[in-house]
Amino acid sequence: MEQAERTMKMMAGITLPLLVILTVGTIYYWDKSNDLAREKNQMDAKANSLELTRNNLEKDNRHLGNRLDSAQKANQTLTVEVTEVNSLLSRKNARVSELQQRNTLLQSEGSSLQNQLEDVTRQFNRVSEEHQLAVTQNDELNHQVTVLNEQLQTMAPRKVLTADGFKVELLKRNDKLTAKAKKVDDLIISFNVPKEMGLQGIQEVFLTISDSQNNAFRPAERTEAIDAPGSNGMLPVHAAKTVDFSKNAQGITLSVEDIEKLKPGKYRAWAFTRHAYLGAVEFEVRDSFWFF
Repeated sequence: MEQAERTMKMMAGITLPLLVILTVGTIYYWDKSNDLAREKNQMDAKANSLELTRNNLEKDNRHLGNRLDSAQKANQTLTVEVTEVNSLLSRKNARVSELQQRNTLLQSEGSSLQNQLEDVTRQFNRVSEEHQLAVTQNDELNHQVTVLNEQLQTMAPRKVLTADGFKVELLKRNDKLTAKAKKVDDLIISFNVPKEMGLQGIQEVFLTISDSQNNAFRPAERTEAIDAPGSNGMLPVHAAKTVDFSKNAQGITLSVEDIEKLKPGKYRAWAFTRHAYLGAVEFEVRDSFWFF
């Protein structure tokens, strides 16, 4: 009995600590199991989060891949466009260079033309001055002619003018006589120089013709210095002839050819040598009418 009681006490003494240990172990196990479950849940959540993140990254990677492909295609297109732009730019640069060369050439030509223009301007100014001088000289010559013609009207007595046998012939192109101004083509004036005038040797005879206003009937072939009694100046010459005055009597004929646009009216012809007045004659041409 005692042995059994001791055994029972021993068993009780052993069992109680074991129960305590078991209880503590069970509590520890459950606590650890809960911790592990929580850690597992946390790990699963992290795994799920990582999986989601991986999926998102894969989506982003695919999206970036697509964008990269698009960017590469755009880059290729841009490269082609850049190449075309560079080619166009090269052509433009070549065109600009050509235009610059042409501009340089045009500037050179413009400078040359400017120099030529300046030369032409100087020549024009010089010609203008010469023209003005010629106009002035012509006015002076016309004035001298007017003065000479006025003097000529008083230089010789009337009997000299009518005694020399002056004859005026107005000819058409067919050499027939006419009195119509517009049909006159040639003018022939003849007269006799008597021995009593005292002219000697070979001399040149000049003929000048003026209208009723003492204006030369057409531009003179030349002018001659006349030193005849009562006159000292330049005479406009419309016809001239060399004559030998050593003969007793001298018949002289002077002609003015290729007359154009002779105006109707009265005219006066004067004959001179360089040192003598020979005489004058008047003649008249009329306008043309349809009936004669």
